[in-house]
Amino acid sequence: MTASPLSKLVPTVNCLKLLCNPIPGELNKFIPYELDDVRDLLMVIQVTFFDCGGMAVSLGVSHKVADALSFFMFLNCWAATARGDTDLPCPQFESATLFPPVNFTDFKPSTGIVKEKIMTKRFVFTASKISAIRDKYSDNTSADYPRRPTRIEALSAFIWSRFMASTQAKLSDSNKIYTVLHAVNLRTRMDPPLPEYYFGNISRLAIAVPSMDCADKEDCYGIVKSMRDEIRKVNGDYVKALRQGDKHLNFIKNRTESVTKGEIISFSFTSLCRFPLYEADFGWGKPVWVGSASLKFKNLVVFMDTPLGDEIEAWVNLKGEDMAKFEVDKELVAFVSPTPGPRISAPVFMPIVLFYPVDFDFKHDNENRSNQLKQSLSESLTRFYPLAGRMKDNLFIDCNDEGVLFLKAHVKCQLSEVVEQPEPANLNKLLPCELDNVGDLVLAIQVNSFDCGGTAVGLCISHKIADALSMFMFINSWAATARGDSDIVSPHFGLATLFPPRKLTGFKASTGIFKDKIVTKRFVFNSSKIASLRAKYTDSKGEKGGRPTRIEALSTFIWSRFVAATQEEEEEAGRLNTVLHAVNLRTRMDPPLPEHYFGNISSFAIAVPSMDSKEECYGVVNSVRDAIKRINGDYVKKLQRAGDEHLNFMKDRAEKVTKGGVVSFSFTSLCRFPLYEADFGWGKPIWVGSASLTFKNLVVFMDTKQGGGIEAWVNLKEDDMAKFQSDKEFLEHVLPNQDAKNSLF
Repeated sequence: MTASPLSKLVPTVNCLKLLCNPIPGELNKFIPYELDDVRDLLMVIQVTFFDCGGMAVSLGVSHKVADALSFFMFLNCWAATARGDTDLPCPQFESATLFPPVNFTDFKPSTGIVKEKIMTKRFVFTASKISAIRDKYSDNTSADYPRRPTRIEALSAFIWSRFMASTQAKLSDSNKIYTVLHAVNLRTRMDPPLPEYYFGNISRLAIAVPSMDCADKEDCYGIVKSMRDEIRKVNGDYVKALRQGDKHLNFIKNRTESVTKGEIISFSFTSLCRFPLYEADFGWGKPVWVGSASLKFKNLVVFMDTPLGDEIEAWVNLKGEDMAKFEVDKELVAFVSPTPGPRISAPVFMPIVLFYPVDFDFKHDNENRSNQLKQSLSESLTRFYPLAGRMKDNLFIDCNDEGVLFLKAHVKCQLSEVVEQPEPANLNKLLPCELDNVGDLVLAIQVNSFDCGGTAVGLCISHKIADALSMFMFINSWAATARGDSDIVSPHFGLATLFPPRKLTGFKASTGIFKDKIVTKRFVFNSSKIASLRAKYTDSKGEKGGRPTRIEALSTFIWSRFVAATQEEEEEAGRLNTVLHAVNLRTRMDPPLPEHYFGNISSFAIAVPSMDSKEECYGVVNSVRDAIKRINGDYVKKLQRAGDEHLNFMKDRAEKVTKGGVVSFSFTSLCRFPLYEADFGWGKPIWVGSASLTFKNLVVFMDTKQGGGIEAWVNLKEDDMAKFQSDKEFLEHVLPNQDAKNSLF
C-alpha cells in the first residue's frame, strides 16, 4: 500500500505567534481539506514546516469510520513506528459485525447539529476555576446525588447554562425543547466490554433534556444530574437496542426534522480529556501543544487537556451572533481566560554594553565593523525571528518582521576613558533607548564608535520576552554568525505552551520593585574579600551545612549593610524586609528544559530574613537558600497552573511595597554567564558593563573579566545611596576606585 503525497501552498504562519495566541480559524490552514468536504477520502495528513525549524503535523480522519479513540490509536501507532518501536498494538476491525451498516435511503445522516456560519473560540479553564465550578454544581443536601460532578460534567453544565443565559431571551418558550448531548464511548458499556483497540466510530450521543427551571439559577446541579442520568442509560441494554437499527434510525430522523424546524435547540459536548493527546513522539520528542480547529457545526464544544494536564481547553463553536453574546457573559469571563498563565515580567529593557578596543592586526575600521554587525544581525534574526516583531497587548509578539531598532553613534572620547573608570549613568548614553520606554519594541541595538577606533555595542532586549540567559544566547549566536561559524544552536520557542501569556487587566506588570529617583553605583569585590565573606557567613554550628556561595555571601552582606545604613530600629519594627533572588526555572522543571529554550523563564525566590540575625547573618544565608530550594519542580507546576493565585499574590505584594509596608531588596546574577564570549570577528570584549537601571533596591552581579572578582551594580534611591556608600563596614570590603579600575584588565 502506498500513500500519494498532496501538495498545498500554505500561507506563512509564524509558529511562536500561533502558540502564544491560537486562533482556531488559523489552524484550519494546516488541514488539507475543508472539514465538511469528506467525499470518499478516509484520512488526510499535512506536514507544515516553519522557518524556525518547528513542525506541525495535521490529521483529519473521516468520522464515518473512526471516533476519537480510534483516531489517537492510529496516531500514536504511527508515531511509535516512526521512532522504531516494535511492540505495537494491532487494531481490531470487527465493528461492522457488531454494528452492521444501514442504507440510509433518502436520508442525509446528521447528529442534529446543523451547519451554519460558525465562529469558534478557545477558552481555557485553570485547575482552580474548574474546582470552583465543580463545587458550585455539587448538591451536598441530596442523598440521591452524593458524588461531586466530574470536570466534564461541571464544565458542560456551566457552559450550557451561560449559553442559555446569554443567548436565549425566552427560556420558557413552550415551542422549543432544549437538549444537551454528550458523546459516549460504547466500548466500555457493552456486555462484555470491547477492548480499546477495536477500531471504528463506536460512540453515540447521550441526550438530556434539562429542566428550564435551573438554566438561569446559581445552583445548577440539576443540569448535572439530568446529564448524568442520560449517560447512565447508555448501557448494555441500550447497545443491544441500538444494534437492532430501525428504532434508533427512526428516532434520529424525527429528531433531525425537529432540529431543522427550530423545535429543538441542541447543545453538544465531546471530550478528548484523558486521551493520549501528548504521547505522539515521532522520534524528536512529544508535541509542545495539540490543538483542534474551527469546526462546521453550531452549538458544539470540544474539551481538550492542556499540556499541564489539569487545565482544560474548551473549543466552543457557535453562530456568530450567539458567540458575540456568549463571550462577553460576565459570569463566563469571571471563570475563563483565553490565554491564562502567571508570567509577570517588568516592562523594561535589559541592557548590556560590550566594549571592543581597536585591533590593528585586522582591517576592521568602524564603518566596516558596523556593516558587519548589521549584516550578521539580519541573518541572525532569521533564527531569532520574534525579536524582529512587535509586542501586542502584552500577550504575544506579532512576528511581522518590522525589524529591530539599529542605531550608529560616534563617541568623542577614547574607549579607555569609559572602561577604566565606568560611570553607570554615562553608559546609558551608549544604549539605543530609555530602559523604561519599552512600548512594543522587542530589541534595540546601538553601535558606538570611539575616536581611538574602538567600538561599544549597546543592546536592549525587552524583559517581557527574554531573561538574561536568552539575551546572551542571542548575543553569542549573533557573534558566531558574524565571524562565520556554521555550528550555531537554534533557539526553541515553545515556552508559550508551558507558560502561556496572561492578560493582566487593570494591573501593571512589575516585579515589585518600583521606579523612583535612582542612583546606580558600581562596586567591585576581589576574590579575597569574597572568600572572607563566605567564611564569615558559614554556619559554624553546621545546622544547615554548606559554605555559602559567592552570590549568597555577597547578597547577604550587601543587604545587611543596606538595612544597617538606611533603617532605624523603630522603622524596622513596622516593616517587613524581604530578599528576592532571580532564579532560572529551566533547570528546576521536571524534566529540566534545555538552555536553548528562549524566553523569560525565571522567577523570584522570596526570603523573609529574621532581623535578629543581622550581625552573624548566616541565618540570612539559610533563609535565602531555603527560599531558592523551594523553587523546584512542584513549585513550577503550581506556577504554571495556579495563575490566579500567583497574580493575586503579586498584586497584594505590589500594594504593600507601594505603601511602604514591605521593603524589598532584589538580586540578580550574571556571574558564570558567557559575558565575555561574544567575538564578532575582532576578538572578545575587553569589558562588559550594565547601565543605570530604573528600579530601587536592585543589585546586578557580574563577573570581572579576570581575577575571580565580582562587580555589584547597586541601584538605590538617592538618599539611601548616600548613606549606603558611606557605611564603614561596607567600604572595608569593596575595592577603592583605583583598584577597581585595574580589575578591568
